[in-house]
Amino acid sequence: MNTTFDTHRFARLFKWNLISNKRHYLQGMVAIAVAFSFVSVAHLTDLDGESAHRIALRVDSFAKTLLFCACVYVMLSGTSIFVNLRSKQQRIAFLLQPASNLEKFLVRFIGVVVVIPLGALAAMAFADLIQMLYSTLSCGQSCSIFTILYNHFGHNPSEMGFVYGMMISLHAFYVFCGTFYSKHQFPLALCTQFAIFFLALFIGIENSDWLIVTFHDSNGDCPLWAWMGGHSLIALVLYVASYKIFCRMQAVNNKWINL
Repeated sequence: MNTTFDTHRFARLFKWNLISNKRHYLQGMVAIAVAFSFVSVAHLTDLDGESAHRIALRVDSFAKTLLFCACVYVMLSGTSIFVNLRSKQQRIAFLLQPASNLEKFLVRFIGVVVVIPLGALAAMAFADLIQMLYSTLSCGQSCSIFTILYNHFGHNPSEMGFVYGMMISLHAFYVFCGTFYSKHQFPLALCTQFAIFFLALFIGIENSDWLIVTFHDSNGDCPLWAWMGGHSLIALVLYVASYKIFCRMQAVNNKWINL
């Protein structure tokens, strides 16, 4: 029997994890769906009888706001990767499951990389449907948020690459903080991020001349690929570090960190 990764054992653990944490996933999805729907309707309340162009502009503004909020939610949700280990009983129930460390980590990792983003996408789709129905009934015309976002990023690959780089590295950072800290992961992750931000800002100011010479007026897509590749490498290192820390977790831990 494979002691590192077994497909059937992993499938059973994944199913058990979904059933055990379905309330956590559903509450997050319903909350952002309701919030996004409310904001979408609020954006269109004063557009009765307006032209399709103005409605499209208002929906475009809402789409960018919605995308930003969804990205923030997906990134910050990384700190909840081990929200199921808050109490001693929860830690024992999960860490003593008959599965390898890799399988246990992947189950939780897929939750914050796949399940939560899909929930956010479903919430965006619900909000999009609500705003389309509302704008159709109140204004006689509508446009889709997803169509606007696709047209925007489809014609701006560099902007999409920039967003990807920021998203992947920040998500990996929050996953790492959610693994590293055993208590109060979300506020501690924010404090750590601010500390790193100010340190990076200080370093950037001290080396501003070198940065300008390196990246100013660069030709081709090299800076974009360097940006995406660098952030992907940072994300990979943080994800691997998260797994290494998880392998050191104990069923009983009274410390603030999982080391």
